[in-house]
Amino acid sequence: EVNLAMPRRVATGVDSRRLLSILAVLEKRAGVRLGTCDVFLSAVGGFVTREPASDLAVAMSIASAAKRVALPSSTAFVGEVTLTGELRPPPELDRRVAEAARLGFKEIVLPAKSASANRGTARSVPSGIDILNTKSIIDCVQKYIR
Repeated sequence: EVNLAMPRRVATGVDSRRLLSILAVLEKRAGVRLGTCDVFLSAVGGFVTREPASDLAVAMSIASAAKRVALPSSTAFVGEVTLTGELRPPPELDRRVAEAARLGFKEIVLPAKSASANRGTARSVPSGIDILNTKSIIDCVQKYIR
């Protein structure tokens, strides 16, 4: 089978280079085949983000769409995805966790490094919120997508 079409990568409100990087990591590290898929990414309501902390949420959204597996609506994904697929904690993690809880999320997936890097986070987690620490995009995709 010969597929000559060039897949489109369109990002609105998100840095297109960041999208390309996330797609490459999903393909190479997590085994999510996207080479022939068009990918359209749009931030809601005209919002513009250059925030690396949204990488994990973007990656998981794309992986779930590609695999046709719905993610739990009560789960938030926060973290920067590196080129090796590892996850890095964002700054001001306590504030992000509190905001996710305020928005109604019951489970928040964070980089495993955040447990040691932000010691205060464990003490400031609102009641009723489960924090799941994961080391890499590979672990996250395996847990939620496969």
